[in-house]
Amino acid sequence: MGYTTLLFDLDGTIMDFEAAQYHSFFDTFAHFSIKADEAMHNRYDAFNSSLWQQLEHGEITRKQLFEQRFPRFLQSEGITGIDPDELQKQYFKGLSESCVMMDGARELLQSLYGKYQLCIITNGVASTQRKRLIDSGINDLFSYLIISEEIGFEKPDHRYFEAVKKVCHIDDPKTALVIGDSLNADIFGGASFGFDTCWYNPQNKAFNGKAAPTYTVTSLSDLHKIV
Repeated sequence: MGYTTLLFDLDGTIMDFEAAQYHSFFDTFAHFSIKADEAMHNRYDAFNSSLWQQLEHGEITRKQLFEQRFPRFLQSEGITGIDPDELQKQYFKGLSESCVMMDGARELLQSLYGKYQLCIITNGVASTQRKRLIDSGINDLFSYLIISEEIGFEKPDHRYFEAVKKVCHIDDPKTALVIGDSLNADIFGGASFGFDTCWYNPQNKAFNGKAAPTYTVTSLSDLHKIV
């Protein structure tokens, strides 16, 4: 039995989140008249990544992540006199306006459209993700967008993938393929539920996950060899 549904992660797989975050970070701090440099961005990137990893492992909630992120970062940088909530609103605005796609993503999706049911599975912020997909012109290629903020559970939670199965009308998990860059959220999460998985690994990182992917590709175009 072949695949009929392809479940794509969004950030780091279809959309270039690193580029979005980079530009939004500098634009946001410039908006508040704070001169940020590369070192400051790198500290934020490491701190933010650690919070999202804690979220994936169930160590903090989404609410805690967004409540703590900028207050803690501003404190660590010794920056005062700025409302962290307003900073976060500006940051989200910048993220939502970024439509940079990963190399080959648009061409891949257009070639697969009509042959498979294409769906997005993402832990991102709903309003940000929906706007980016619409503005990039690829929203209509997807049958369903399953966003953790709306579902109430994050990848790799089994309940998130249970919702994916239900929303996308997947009778047999073996007819769907999870495609993503996160070994924990996408590969471990998908495999634990019974989906086959494809690890998108453009930087040829060493495998250090809890579940081996069914496939590994370093270029999105390589998916044509699988599906």
